[in-house]
Amino acid sequence: MNLLIGSFSEERKDSIQFYWKDLTRGSFGENAELHFDHVKVEMKCLDCNGTFYLDEDEDVSMCRYCYGEHLQLLSKEDVHLEGIEVE
Repeated sequence: MNLLIGSFSEERKDSIQFYWKDLTRGSFGENAELHFDHVKVEMKCLDCNGTFYLDEDEDVSMCRYCYGEHLQLLSKEDVHLEGIEVE
């Protein structure tokens, strides 16, 4: 199973794997492998309409183009199932 985790998500890879074992015990998903990928944070400036991605640990207080402070988060904050590969 391929999962995408948003950079601002409170969910962490270790906790998902820990609970996955308990939740799938005795089911078809019991031996499934989880693969994780992180989604970069995408922001939109409401002042200049510019969009940009944040680097890890980058401050999000203003637009990198016009230095405006009215920003909107475009990327998802939670966990999404990207796909399932079956052998």
